[in-house]
Amino acid sequence: MLDISENSRVEAPLLQYLSIMIQNMDNEHAIYYCFSNGYINSIILHPYELDGGDLAPYYMSFLRAVSGKINRHTLCLLVNVHGDAVVSFPLYTEALRFAHHEEKMIQTAVRTIALNIYNVSDEMVYKFIMTPPVSDYFSVMNLLNGLVFPVLFSLPASMNNNGSDLSAITSLYILSRLLQVVEGRSMINNVAGVILYHVLNLNARTLSEGNASDSSGVISIPSWCIVLH
Repeated sequence: MLDISENSRVEAPLLQYLSIMIQNMDNEHAIYYCFSNGYINSIILHPYELDGGDLAPYYMSFLRAVSGKINRHTLCLLVNVHGDAVVSFPLYTEALRFAHHEEKMIQTAVRTIALNIYNVSDEMVYKFIMTPPVSDYFSVMNLLNGLVFPVLFSLPASMNNNGSDLSAITSLYILSRLLQVVEGRSMINNVAGVILYHVLNLNARTLSEGNASDSSGVISIPSWCIVLH
């Protein structure tokens, strides 16, 4: 249907239908069959007119739905392998095209897709995403601004809220899986600094409540707290 029609009025509802269908798939065999024979990659790589218009949100919703169903058994159906190396991964590379999109909803979808892929813990995929040109997304600033900070920004609120411990644990789990991919000392130091700053600052404020003469409630982090040896 996509091959015989270049009309976005057909593409948008089709992508929406596929997104809903995939999201509601619970049977492992059905998911495996749907991802087989390169069907998903063909849909991903179709030459859509994504510049302008309203097709981009439907396209990203489809990519996010696919990423939500990948695991160790289905991931291999979405990558192209030559020898012992992944040479292409359309789901990941096409999603990264929208990493700096003007719409925040689309940026959030890109982060969700990336984290769903990282969470599978596939060594061949890890090597692919750390290889140029897709490794540009893993530069320190891009990774901090695009993935780490958005997760960390929600962490202080969840740590202050006694009823939201699960959110804090989930956030830290996501970061640990992300750092497993990066394996970079400077990145780990930066993330540890953000986390430790909040913890130490919170402890300082707690102590200051019992000491009326101390109104600052903020302390600095010693360098040894965030430097790896």
